[in-house]
Amino acid sequence: MVPFTSLGVCTSDRGDDKINKRNLKNIYGVILTFLIIFTNLTLSECENEQISVKWEKDIDSTVKLIEISEDGNYIALGSNNQIYLFTNNGKLLWSFTEPSGGIELNSIALTSDCSYLVAGFGRKSAPQSFAECKVSIPNTSRAYLFDKSGKIVWQYDSKNSIDSVTISPKGNFVLIGTGLEEGKAIILDKERKVISEYSLSSVNSFPQIISPDGDEVVIFNYSLFDPCPFYLNIGKPPSQNLYIIKTDKTEIFKNSYGILLDENIIANSISRNKSFSSLAVGGLKIILNNYNYPVNEQGFVSFLWRTKTRNNAQPFDLDKSWSFNPTSVVESVCLSNEGDILVAGTSGYWKRSEKSIPQKWINDGAVYVFKTNESGKLYWSYKTINPVNSVSISSDNNYILAGSNGAYLFDRYGDLIWKSEENDYAIAKFLNTADSFAYTTKTKIICCKINYSTTKTKELPVEVEKLEEQNTAMNLTNMDTTEKEIVINETKKTQETKNTPGFELPAIIGGSLLAAYILNKRRG
Repeated sequence: MVPFTSLGVCTSDRGDDKINKRNLKNIYGVILTFLIIFTNLTLSECENEQISVKWEKDIDSTVKLIEISEDGNYIALGSNNQIYLFTNNGKLLWSFTEPSGGIELNSIALTSDCSYLVAGFGRKSAPQSFAECKVSIPNTSRAYLFDKSGKIVWQYDSKNSIDSVTISPKGNFVLIGTGLEEGKAIILDKERKVISEYSLSSVNSFPQIISPDGDEVVIFNYSLFDPCPFYLNIGKPPSQNLYIIKTDKTEIFKNSYGILLDENIIANSISRNKSFSSLAVGGLKIILNNYNYPVNEQGFVSFLWRTKTRNNAQPFDLDKSWSFNPTSVVESVCLSNEGDILVAGTSGYWKRSEKSIPQKWINDGAVYVFKTNESGKLYWSYKTINPVNSVSISSDNNYILAGSNGAYLFDRYGDLIWKSEENDYAIAKFLNTADSFAYTTKTKIICCKINYSTTKTKELPVEVEKLEEQNTAMNLTNMDTTEKEIVINETKKTQETKNTPGFELPAIIGGSLLAAYILNKRRG
């Protein structure tokens, strides 16, 4: 218990000393602040009450992919060589196991209403040593097109590994990207007719996306020391190309290294807004020494605003486009429906030596949230430490979801309002609604409903918003500039401490007591 004397109040054993009204105001203000902060801490320990589980299902094998139909009614899961299709109320419609056993599922995609599902099976994993380089190349890779009932509409075989597949929202076009020995973009219709087979200058075709009407495809295509990963590539840097291709075989645009991106980059993830007027791309940039040997890497996330007239000259508006470079590799990006919010998730980086293969992988996962219409202003970030496998935005932009060592749910202002109990590899995505999402553990899918209600109604700086929410007795409006700065700075320090695992109660109380003291002095 802190003695009252430390708060500037005189006491006496005789009990007949009077406490003046001004000091009483100070005491009440301090006590009120302490109670509010303590209540918030108590609530934060009961955050599971903010989320209710709608249903959950066990899966026979390790889940590594999850896709949600645009209408939010269907959930597709992918494991090593299996596919599962659920309705959003937990009913398993069908499952499929690839019969050959020598290839693994690399990619799945759904039409808007899940009338069709496409899946691509190819190489098992990237080789991790020279000895594995040739062993990991499959003899035959396959893409399957399924209808909603699970019936195979067609099967497409390829001698090259199928790295990625995409289907247009209406199902009229399927895009297959192959790699390892020969990079190709193969566009088929739902009858399996090959519309175009476009040879790419590099050998790995990933990631890729199709426009809403299906008339254009966007592909990031990179080349490594085939088929080995770039860190085995001595003296030969990777090359990256961005393609925009019409489904009628017309190449709209090709640019080495992409837009706003330096050389030696590899894209890992791509996302578009609903109207296809903007794109988000994330990945890594490889830093080479004078001998073209990779000695370091950092992440990149780029926001690309499309011009109204797209041609071979320039399909992006460089005045509205921007890039950001976190220290860690970007694994996942997501654009909001309107394109005004961009979320990126990072994983970590290799600790390298100039004379040897990477020595150690450092986990350095984080979630970054940007306002795209403010030149890429970083709105907030949150360290998960463990790699972030997926990021997702709710349809109303009020919530951010991340899959890492468990699922993380944030409100739009950066407050962590819930984390799953399972401290396990997770992928998490919204069901195209404002209050429902699904996440996976290694052997389970769980669908949840958000019961938390945001009460924030105005856009204030994050630190001011949180301060007003934590202490309704504080009125920043009536404070002068100096007092505002003190309160905001102290609150900001408190939040930074709170965002660190193992933060201590005294740090939070200390900042709040100082803020309360200033405000009570002002009222005095």
